[in-house]
Amino acid sequence: MKDSGIIWPWLRRRIIAVVMLCVAGCALSLVGQPAADWQRTHQPAFRSEELKGIVGQGVLLGMFGGLRSIMADMSWVRAYSYWEKRDRAGSESMMRLAIILDPGNIYFWINAANIIGYDQAHWEIAAREYGGRIKVQDSVKQTLYREYAENALKLLDDCIARFPDDSRAYIYAAQLTRNKLNNIPMEAEYYRRAAECKNRVWFAGRIYAMILGEDMGKPEEALEWYRDYYRRILADKRYENRPDLRQIFQENLEDLEERFSPVPVGDSKK
Repeated sequence: MKDSGIIWPWLRRRIIAVVMLCVAGCALSLVGQPAADWQRTHQPAFRSEELKGIVGQGVLLGMFGGLRSIMADMSWVRAYSYWEKRDRAGSESMMRLAIILDPGNIYFWINAANIIGYDQAHWEIAAREYGGRIKVQDSVKQTLYREYAENALKLLDDCIARFPDDSRAYIYAAQLTRNKLNNIPMEAEYYRRAAECKNRVWFAGRIYAMILGEDMGKPEEALEWYRDYYRRILADKRYENRPDLRQIFQENLEDLEERFSPVPVGDSKK
């Protein structure tokens, strides 16, 4: 009798967990399959507000409550299975569904944008070439790279709007802009915003100054900006007990002064 009193609560918890997963799986099938089917008939990728209308976000998803996070994870796992098959429609519909189900998870936003921006154009080119039997012209390839990159940037911009204090989305957007669009001013702007957001990364400001000074031909403006940026770093109380980071910012400033100062730094101090 004592053993049964111990085993039953243990077994009951696990039965409840299994039932909840089954309910989430059935709900995901109701939501995800129509979205994937719709995506396959509407090329190229759709916008998130359109998917909300398909799945009935206001009513159907609202009924799931605490299961939404579990459903989001399951959507992402399904998206990965589509990704392995290079199924653009299936993978994107499930990734965007995961974002809608759990919009507070920045991992979904960033990785979905990376897959859209870097992988999907190559999938479409491979599909058009039919295993190498047909050659896609370079101009067409560049157009596809641009279209998918712009689609990914729209998703990253939505991510930035939701997470304005997190530098990661800015950094990924800047890298995508450089690699696929070769838009230097846009890349520089993303790095500047990454450097000035609340949870900045130490290298973003330096990269912005380097792009501004070398790629855009504005060395004096770059140096003036980083000097002001360094003063703001010194005034930021979060760095009072981080001498290692303060040292990095100082070394960056000294390097930029050597590169961009119209008068050698040593001579200017005489």
